[in-house]
Amino acid sequence: MVVKVDRLDYQQHLGSVGREPRWAVAYKFPAAQATTKLLDIRVNIGRTGTINPYAVLEPVEVGGVTVRQATLHNEAYILSKDLRIGDFVVIERAGEVIPQIVRSNELLRDGSESRFVMPSECPSCGGQTSRNINEAALYCTNASCPAQLVRLVEHFVSKSSMDIDGMGGKLGVALINNDLIFDVADIYTLRSEHLLDMDRMAERSTSNLLDAIENSKKRPLSRLLTALGIRHVGTEVADSLADRFGDIGNLIAASEEELLAIPAIGPKIVQSVSEYFSSDSNRKVLDKLKQAGVNTKNGGIEPSSKPIQQILTGLRFVVTGRLENFSRSDIQDLIKQLGGSVSSSVSSRTNYLVAGDDAGSKLSDAARLGIVILTEDDFNAMVDQRPFYDDDA
Repeated sequence: MVVKVDRLDYQQHLGSVGREPRWAVAYKFPAAQATTKLLDIRVNIGRTGTINPYAVLEPVEVGGVTVRQATLHNEAYILSKDLRIGDFVVIERAGEVIPQIVRSNELLRDGSESRFVMPSECPSCGGQTSRNINEAALYCTNASCPAQLVRLVEHFVSKSSMDIDGMGGKLGVALINNDLIFDVADIYTLRSEHLLDMDRMAERSTSNLLDAIENSKKRPLSRLLTALGIRHVGTEVADSLADRFGDIGNLIAASEEELLAIPAIGPKIVQSVSEYFSSDSNRKVLDKLKQAGVNTKNGGIEPSSKPIQQILTGLRFVVTGRLENFSRSDIQDLIKQLGGSVSSSVSSRTNYLVAGDDAGSKLSDAARLGIVILTEDDFNAMVDQRPFYDDDA
């Protein structure tokens, strides 16, 4: 059940945090729980250098799924729940998806349990770890940490970033282990002879991957900013930065006051953006990306002789289903370039739903709310400013 504020002016005043509206609250049935043993606590390294603890559990079924691991977020989370290796713990699947530990059962302790201590050195590279003031996360301070690079490459090539189809995590690890990639910019130096030596890379898959790498150079600035893995900079913040500065050079030169003037950006984001662009190693990566021909400007790699008409200004879209000629990220980028906005859920504020095959529940939500539903052809007609079917026209 979802409880919403039923006045549009109040909804607009309350606003949203990222993609989550402040004017709506979801209530769900209590999650199914189970008890199992916490066998060990281990850590992995995130793309920004965060050292993330996770629980290794005795396998147990929760809500029809066998759970073997659960996230523990950070050291403060472990301490707040007084979790110890060897404890019997209650687990559930948050939102019926993500396994998490609810609490430990102190009454079942026999004295053999042990407390977990976060490492003082990175388990991947041996670099020193540190914690920023007012942050719970522990970080590896070595910018060349190979585990960080693996995660960053996975993020860089993902659909919401540079969308390089065919470059999965295993290939990324292999390229790093074979000293073919030392940073994300090296992806653009790969040649067919490098890839053909990799497992499961035949001539066709190699050709397709090189085409995908070449096509990714044309992504808009917001996608590049997302792909760089700057701490606290996701798709929403990247869009705001790209819209405000238009060129990565202008962003690098921006003062903290200019960054803070952007409504969606606070001091923590300003600090992480400033720290990222003040790093010599990061600036070298950006230079390599530019030399490789990667777009660093808003609106595409080849500026048109005529300015792009903002024909979708003031219109809010939701995209759902499988489209024939667009990837989800490509059509969302086009909508934004033409002045429109994109939401992840259908609401009374939605103007149009673009629906492909297998559209699912969003299609029925739009029909119930009287939202105009566009096929892919209808959307193309709108962009080309040709007539299309619209009940409200």
